[in-house]
Amino acid sequence: MAASLFPSVEDKSRFVSVLKDHGVRYIEVSFAGSGDSGSIEDVGFFNGTQSEAGALTTTLKKLPFKGWGEKSKWDGASGKWVRSFAYEDMTLGQFVETLAYDALERTGLDWYNNDGGQGTFRIDLDAGNEPVISLDVGINYTETNDYSFAFDGGEEE
Repeated sequence: MAASLFPSVEDKSRFVSVLKDHGVRYIEVSFAGSGDSGSIEDVGFFNGTQSEAGALTTTLKKLPFKGWGEKSKWDGASGKWVRSFAYEDMTLGQFVETLAYDALERTGLDWYNNDGGQGTFRIDLDAGNEPVISLDVGINYTETNDYSFAFDGGEEE
């Protein structure tokens, strides 16, 4: 069973209810990184029609939302990291970014260093009773081929 991005069933239900109340069918978050940094490039809320997606995104990005951020601290007694959640006021757009960053962190993939990477985090509400949350990540690599030649320094024949 995959780990949930939500601290509780109630938190997930509250999030999904807000989205459905505003006609959201899916959310797409694009991200990219390289060098030594990465960031969310865009958060889009979609209701199925591209013509209305821009207005829906603008409105929902600014919508007040009581979100949470995951906190971890080392418990020396158990020898494990202990997760907790801190609730705070933010916008729905900020919260969706928090979910995307959390999902990326959990993969352990290095999408932001060296040649970096890019991808899409998606929450699909049309798939059934439960939202389908997916993450597609592409990691970039530069290939180098080295060649060595030795010459005797004499004249060509």
